[in-house]
Amino acid sequence: MTDKKEIITYSLSDLKQLGQLFNNEPECMDDDVIIFRDTDVDALREHRLFAYPCRIDAGIFIFCESGTMSVSINLKTYQLTRGVALFVLLGNIIQVHYADHFKVRGMLVSSEFMYDTLIASKLATPLRMQLQADCCISFTDEQIHELDEYYALFFRTLTCPEAPFMTETFRCLIAAAIYRIGTIFFSKVKTGSNRPTNNRREALFERFMQLLEEHHVSERNVAFYADQLCVTPSYLSVVVKEKTGKTALQWINDIVMSDARQLLLYSDQSIKEIVATLGFPNQSFFGKYFKQHTGKSPKRFRFEGRGG
Repeated sequence: MTDKKEIITYSLSDLKQLGQLFNNEPECMDDDVIIFRDTDVDALREHRLFAYPCRIDAGIFIFCESGTMSVSINLKTYQLTRGVALFVLLGNIIQVHYADHFKVRGMLVSSEFMYDTLIASKLATPLRMQLQADCCISFTDEQIHELDEYYALFFRTLTCPEAPFMTETFRCLIAAAIYRIGTIFFSKVKTGSNRPTNNRREALFERFMQLLEEHHVSERNVAFYADQLCVTPSYLSVVVKEKTGKTALQWINDIVMSDARQLLLYSDQSIKEIVATLGFPNQSFFGKYFKQHTGKSPKRFRFEGRGG
């Protein structure tokens, strides 16, 4: 879409304008959901959509119907073949490495819609933690057929000419599909630590992650998030550590560092410009912060990461 090397962010509203790039026009529900099917990547490749690292302001589900292609999520590359699905969490940076004869279907869901759908789900936090480690899951032919039936219901709901409860219906269908996918996912993982739970602490953690995705550039103090959640910083850190094994501050630093690494590797921005993009007070502060977490200066990290 652009020759300038920068990590841009696409909103769902932006992507709705690109419907002509898909084989079949995607169905949309306001600015909350885009769902597409039988999409050949030729037109997408021609327009270089997602060919350069970018952020999509949505949760993403991509299912490979045929062919082989690789996709990088936060510098980690995944191979997609028939029957493999990729889940991309909100705020992650994605890059598509196009291949010939690759066909996909998928869905993009806004932050608010995703949060409202998942917050009552027992799978919200366990799924998030698993997807932090591995974004892919493979399905058997029988499971693919089952997912096809969900997909048909999704489209039927979005294309119904008279649907006064379309949003509520669609949210219930999404929740049902998530439970089914979660069952498949956790049957493959088979670890007791991922047993689903549902309580106020889990809801607090999910809300913290939503706020973090929205504000991590401008706010890196645990006290800010605690204040937004009407709890103390120490209580927030205890809950987050209990649910994930990492403190709230560690989560903040991890997300900020992910942005920093990818800007250094993929953008044409100078280090001074990256400092401004990430909201650091000055270049010296950023250099110390970056070296504390990587053991390298930003300049050295960029030099080595680009094969210098």
